[in-house]
Amino acid sequence: MKLVKCGKIVVASLCMMATLAGAAMPALAISPAGCTSLAQIEEMNDDEEAQVQALKAAIAKVNVKYDEVQRSWEFDSPIYDKAEKNKTCCLSPWIYIFDGCKDVYFDEDFSYNGSSCIDLNTVYVRAGDNLYTYECDPDYTDYAYDTDKKLWWALSNFEMEPSEIDWLREMLSAKTIITRYSGASGAQYDYTWTADDRQAVTDMVNLYDLLVAASPEVRARALRG
Repeated sequence: MKLVKCGKIVVASLCMMATLAGAAMPALAISPAGCTSLAQIEEMNDDEEAQVQALKAAIAKVNVKYDEVQRSWEFDSPIYDKAEKNKTCCLSPWIYIFDGCKDVYFDEDFSYNGSSCIDLNTVYVRAGDNLYTYECDPDYTDYAYDTDKKLWWALSNFEMEPSEIDWLREMLSAKTIITRYSGASGAQYDYTWTADDRQAVTDMVNLYDLLVAASPEVRARALRG
């Protein structure tokens, strides 16, 4: 994945969860309602019960799955199911953790639904003055026609490093966010984020911050308590 911001090119990794890498403590999120500030998180570190309750509240806003064999938790945004139902596009983040492990993994799925075939190879996000360019890896990108829904779909997955999650925060601070799905054939489609899109990403970034700040023991209390 390559991100272009203000003329500077930063090369980042892209892979599925089989090759997940670790994450570090992120910076303060700039986002819509429901975000927990860094100062609040630091204060919660001194109050385990407050941290547990904050995690429970954040978890309640997303979809949660537990894999008993892998002893892992997956959190994904309801925005993906909503976009599928409404036959629209979305950026759908998802988070992955293992019981007893400190690492938190954060992925993004760019999902397209529309009437045109887009052999997806690049995703652009215009957010204010910044343009972010995601170059899709063919191993984690696909597109096809859904005969049941009678529409074309495309999807590309990206694993995000902590600094790239900070870029998500920057996107959320922009007044308008537009995702352009671009194909190798030249086909493209522009999608402007709605308030629901913004809030969905906000909720996932907020959950990520809280999971990173919490110990495995605090996470276990929030998830199993």
